[in-house]
Amino acid sequence: MLELMPIPSDDIIETIRQLNGDQKSPYVSEQYVHVANFEGDLVLLVKGEDYHDDGRVFFRDISSGYFREPVCLANGFEDFIVIAANLDQRSLEGLDAEAEVFTDIAKIVNPALSDDGQKCWGRICEMFT
Repeated sequence: MLELMPIPSDDIIETIRQLNGDQKSPYVSEQYVHVANFEGDLVLLVKGEDYHDDGRVFFRDISSGYFREPVCLANGFEDFIVIAANLDQRSLEGLDAEAEVFTDIAKIVNPALSDDGQKCWGRICEMFT
């Protein structure tokens, strides 16, 4: 399950502060902001610099170790939500989450998606089935 607010809280801003402050995971380096969880793994945004917003979305696999480094899933959070919402909707409708369908959607949303990014979306699809 994708949880856009990783710790139960009424205040998402305070939650994000806690996750990236006192309760920061040792798996989150300084270049990332921890914004969500997927199963036991982390969804991270790349921090922007002054006058430049980055916002790419990365997946940090800490449960299986399949991907040793964070993998880019989308060029922006909006793109990530489009892909994840399609996956979630298909799951809610009781349909199989076919990895090929979602890698195709991910490639349409982000044509420069790396091979590891495609594999990562495929593994996420497997978790939904």
